Amino acid sequence: MPGSFIDSNVVLYSLSKDESKQRRALELLASGGLISTQVLGEVANVMRRKLGYDISVIRAVLLRLIGDCRIHPLTPSTVLRALDVAQRFGFSY
Repeated sequence: MPGSFIDSNVVLYSLSKDESKQRRALELLASGGLISTQVLGEVANVMRRKLGYDISVIRAVLLRLIGDCRIHPLTPSTVLRALDVAQRFGFSY
């Protein structure tokens, strides 16, 4: 799925102890894709606050994401488009 948007949950599942979730997440990440700067922040926050990872490990994960994925900066137009998608498909925002 090259070009697919990868949410922070996918990245976090790649760290999961649930082998099924981890395997699928790693497959998605290996295919490349697109992440936002918001995803980077969310991943860092959850890794630090909820999972207790050391900053050096978090940095290594983020650097890997930055190297493997295309980064989409969060802009006002991105937020507005996300609202449109949420409305169209019934997603939460």
